[in-house]
Amino acid sequence: MTRMICAVGLLLACVAGADNEVRAWTSKTGGSAIEASFVKEENGVVTLKRKDGVTVQAKLDALCETDRAYVAEVTYVPREIKVVFKRERLGPGYVESGSSEEVTHRDSAVLVVDAAADDAAADLKGDTTWAIESVDALGKKILPQREGVGDALTTDGKFVFVTYRVKNDSRVPVEIPSPTLHDRQGRAFTQTERGFAQHFIPEGALFAGVDLLQPGFSKLYCAFYELPEDAEPAAVEVFPSVVKMFMIRQIRRGGEPLRGKKIALTPSAPLHAAAPSSGEGSAAADAKLPLFMRCTRVGQSGDSSGQWYYDRNKKRSLTYGVELRVLGDEARPVTLKAFYIGEASGNRDLVVDKKEQAVTLEPGKIARVTLQSEEVEEQTYYYFSLRGRERISGAKLKGVIIQAWAGGTLVSSWTSLSQWRKYADLPDIVKELGEMKKGEEGL
Repeated sequence: MTRMICAVGLLLACVAGADNEVRAWTSKTGGSAIEASFVKEENGVVTLKRKDGVTVQAKLDALCETDRAYVAEVTYVPREIKVVFKRERLGPGYVESGSSEEVTHRDSAVLVVDAAADDAAADLKGDTTWAIESVDALGKKILPQREGVGDALTTDGKFVFVTYRVKNDSRVPVEIPSPTLHDRQGRAFTQTERGFAQHFIPEGALFAGVDLLQPGFSKLYCAFYELPEDAEPAAVEVFPSVVKMFMIRQIRRGGEPLRGKKIALTPSAPLHAAAPSSGEGSAAADAKLPLFMRCTRVGQSGDSSGQWYYDRNKKRSLTYGVELRVLGDEARPVTLKAFYIGEASGNRDLVVDKKEQAVTLEPGKIARVTLQSEEVEEQTYYYFSLRGRERISGAKLKGVIIQAWAGGTLVSSWTSLSQWRKYADLPDIVKELGEMKKGEEGL
C-alpha cells in the first residue's frame, strides 16, 4: 500500500542524490501530500526529489509516523551484534551472559561462548554467526524435492519456511541446533521433523540437526514449521552450538522459557506468502512470488593481453553462480539483474558493470544461472596507441548486488558485502550509487 507522507519545508535546488521509489509524503499534521522519491537523511533533515526534478527538504520529526519508519528502513546500516553465552550455574543449559542489543532480521547475531568456570575471568571462544535470509509462508501443502522420497505434507494450519545462514567461528565441526520460531501471540514453534523432513527443503540447503558444519565455513540452512492459520511470525530464536537438540526438547517439555537469542522479524521483514494452489482460495493470488535464491562467487579472472605501460595485470572480472527455486505448482519467469560494484577514486562505490538474464523456473526444480562481469580496469593507467597517450580511470572490482524480479516486482535480493544491503531492494541501484565511465581521454 502506498505510504502517505508529507514534506513540510523549503523548496531548494540541489545537486545530489538519486531517485528511489516515488511515493506520497505528508506531514504528521495531515497536510497535503507531494509525490517524491527519497534522496538522503542528514542531521534530522530529509531530502526528497519530485518528479519534475526539483528537490525539497523537510525535518524528519515533521513527517508522519509511517514515513519516519520508511526513512529509518532505507537508511538502516546492518550490524553484527555480539552475544555471549555462559553455562548455567545449576542445570545443563547455557544462558546469555549480561545483555546485548536487539538483533533484527537485517543484522547478524555473532554468538560467543564464555568457557570460564563460575566467577573466573572470561574465556571467550567463537561459536557461530547467524543471519536470516527469508521467512516464507507456504500454505497447507508442500511437496518433496524429488519424487519417490515421500508423500506430500499437509496441515490444518500453514507451513512456514525459515532460510538462514550460519558460519562456524569455532575450531571444530559443530552440529547446528534448529532455531525456534515465535509468533506475535508469544507462542513458540520448533522445526518440523516428520518423516524425511530434510527432503522438503530447497536443494543445496542444509537441515539443522542432521548436517555438521565444518570450521570456517558459512552455509545456507532451511527449516520449516507448522503454524496455526492465525499465527504471524515475530522472531527467530537461535542458539550456540553447545546447546544440543535434546536440551531444547527437554526445556520445551518442561514448559520452561528458551534461552537463546531472538532475531526480531520487524513488520518490513521478508515474510512472503506463496501463491495458492488451484484447490485453495485466491486471496493471496497477488502476493509476492515465494522464491529461494542462493548466490555464490565461483570465479575471478585477470588480464592476459594488452600493451599496458603501467598496471599490466589489473583487469578483473567476477563470476557468480545463482541457484533459484520457486515455490508452487506453476512455472514462473524471473529476471536476474546483477550490478557489479567497484571502488573508484575517492573511495566511492560505483556500478561498473550490469548484467541481466531471464530464466523460467519450473516447479520443484533448481535453476542454475552464471553471471559474469566484463573485465574492469582496477586502477588508473596509461595506454599508448596510435592516437598518443590515453589516461583511463578505473575502479577496484569489489563485488555484486543481485536482484530477482518477477512481473515487475522485486522478489529477492543478495549482496556479496553486507555494507550494500541498504541498496539491495532499491528499484534503481544505478541512480543511487552512480555509474563509472569507461574511460577518459587525457594527458
